[in-house]
Amino acid sequence: MTKSYAALLPLGCDGRNQHLDVQDKRIECAAQAPGGAIVFKSGRHRLFLLDAGLAHTRSLVDLAADRAKLKPRQEPMALAMPADGVVLAVWAAADGGLALKQVEVGDEGANVTGLDLRSVYFGAGKPTSS
Repeated sequence: MTKSYAALLPLGCDGRNQHLDVQDKRIECAAQAPGGAIVFKSGRHRLFLLDAGLAHTRSLVDLAADRAKLKPRQEPMALAMPADGVVLAVWAAADGGLALKQVEVGDEGANVTGLDLRSVYFGAGKPTSS
């Protein structure tokens, strides 16, 4: 079934379709937390959080400043939610490295921290001392 608008389609027969309440509906990627919440990227740089009951969508963070120098082929992003309230976003940085942002979600807002993955990526084949 296709829709001309972004919608949340329930799995059960008794549910109703809901319109997804975001302005830019170009959803590229999404991830689900163990507790059921869903994070998705809409448009070029914005992350949104959809609660576990699929009732409320809120804007988490706009990563435009971190992703401003990207060319269109570099824009794809991968998302993960390893735990409730923790979002990981990774993409190819404009300088050739990898960028990782960790977004910690709280009731008051989101706290974003970053890490350059260049050392992890290029040091992956090197043995570590124990």
